[in-house]
Amino acid sequence: AMLADLARAQPADLAVLRELAWARLYQADLAVWQDQRASEGARLLAGVEPLAARIRSDDPQWRALERFRRAVRMDVLGWMERYGEEIALAEDSLAWLARHPPAERVTPAFAIARADALTSRAEGLFYTGRAQASLADAEAADAVLAAALARYPDHPALLSARVVSLYNLITTLEPLGHREGLLAKAEELSGIARRSRTFEPNDRLIAWRARNADALLAQLL
Repeated sequence: AMLADLARAQPADLAVLRELAWARLYQADLAVWQDQRASEGARLLAGVEPLAARIRSDDPQWRALERFRRAVRMDVLGWMERYGEEIALAEDSLAWLARHPPAERVTPAFAIARADALTSRAEGLFYTGRAQASLADAEAADAVLAAALARYPDHPALLSARVVSLYNLITTLEPLGHREGLLAKAEELSGIARRSRTFEPNDRLIAWRARNADALLAQLL
């Protein structure tokens, strides 16, 4: 409320607009992932659109905000089972990311954004009957994050993202009958999830993902 009041009082202050946009994006992300309320996430996300439109698009801070906005939007579309829109936004995001300055393309944030887009396209493809194409994207997303972690070991955000990508990869491989090496991947997933929790032991979302990883491992044993 304070940020919203400040934005109304100082409508030309880009720093205030950015902070308000970030706050609403985090609220939307939590609504989707912790509370599993996609409609509420969509409502909160709609409040970000006019703010994002007022922030300069050539500003690196705007690109960081836009990467997160796109990721949350793809999550909302996936949870609402609007897979055609999810695929379209994922493909647009991959093209947009390819136009980022070279210096930004080697950062953990860029790797996470690219993996998010690949994972979202994989989800959309899987649930619209294109499982083999989905698998290629799921493998690519996990490879992006594995390479980033090799460069930035124990980076908390990369670890958390890898938990998601590896879980998605395993749950794509299994129904397609690709069981070779699946248990090893599940063991790796469980280990990464535990490492991720050491950085954020009180984070409910990370704890939920760690429980899912352990449950998947137990299922495959």
